[in-house]
Amino acid sequence: MKLLYIIIFMLFIGLVWSLLEAQVVRINTINFRSKKVNNRMKIVFLSDLHYGDYYFKYRLKNIVNKVNSLNADLVILGGDYLFVEKNTKFRRAILDKFFEEISMIKSKHGIVAVLGNHEYYLGKNLELLLETMEDQRINLLKNKTYSLDIGNTTILLHGVDDLRNGQVQISDSQINDQYLNIIISHNPDFFEEYNINFDIGLSGHTHGGQINFFGLYAPVTESNYGQKFIKTINTKGNSTIITSKGIGCSTLPIRFFATPEIIELVVDKE
Repeated sequence: MKLLYIIIFMLFIGLVWSLLEAQVVRINTINFRSKKVNNRMKIVFLSDLHYGDYYFKYRLKNIVNKVNSLNADLVILGGDYLFVEKNTKFRRAILDKFFEEISMIKSKHGIVAVLGNHEYYLGKNLELLLETMEDQRINLLKNKTYSLDIGNTTILLHGVDDLRNGQVQISDSQINDQYLNIIISHNPDFFEEYNINFDIGLSGHTHGGQINFFGLYAPVTESNYGQKFIKTINTKGNSTIITSKGIGCSTLPIRFFATPEIIELVVDKE
């Protein structure tokens, strides 16, 4: 009986921990050097916000304040913006509140974004989200390449559609090896399934497993490649793939050893 009480107590502690961890946001700083870079720059990457009612009051505002404190040259949004499951009823007030806060993000060279799988669960309301993004001057890269000069460095940003719910279109002809090539795909499986040359890949989707047993194993990864993309950094040849644990949650508002994060990518010359 004593053992049963201990187990129940540990499960209770684990549940409380998971609920609280889901509301924390840490800044994960990653350094990257390249011969294609002529000056230091800072890119902030946010993915999987899954904004909804389970957010603590002012949490999204605090996230935006953290982003602004980093003084980013560029902010990239990696998809899955609202807490929308396949059978969730769409609420316009949630979308309006989300963009009200996101509009306060400060970035020297603006905001670019891609779509995730949860955007496609919006159905006919996806068009409303796209219109709102355009009104907020968020540059949506849906199978598009965007050239950007930051200081004396040219970056080619390649944003692709969601791997499973959209229609991905990208080719080597969009890559110019003279410049720094960054591919943004919500789903990291893209980097396994498409053989494209790039310098940096940015993705989210896996939430670091969301429930992760001490960083060693996640029962659910939402990836066809097992545990690979619960890790933040992977490599493929000379390419670096960064998979964010994201900010929000899917299904249940809990996280266990998969703390929500903002990626601060510091890029400098080699």
